[in-house]
Amino acid sequence: MALKPAVSLRPAKKSNFQAPTRLPILVSSPPTVYNPGFKYTFPGPPVANF
Repeated sequence: MALKPAVSLRPAKKSNFQAPTRLPILVSSPPTVYNPGFKYTFPGPPVANF
C-alpha cells in the first residue's frame, strides 16, 4: 500500500514537468492544437491534422 501512493505521487509530479515541456513543442507546431481559441487568431493548419 505504501508503494501505491508513492507511485501515484511520482507520475503526478512528472505530469507537471511534462506539461511545460509539451507546451513549447505544441507552440512550435500549430498553436491551434493547444488552444482552439488561437485558431481564430492565428489561421493555420487544422487541428485534425495533428
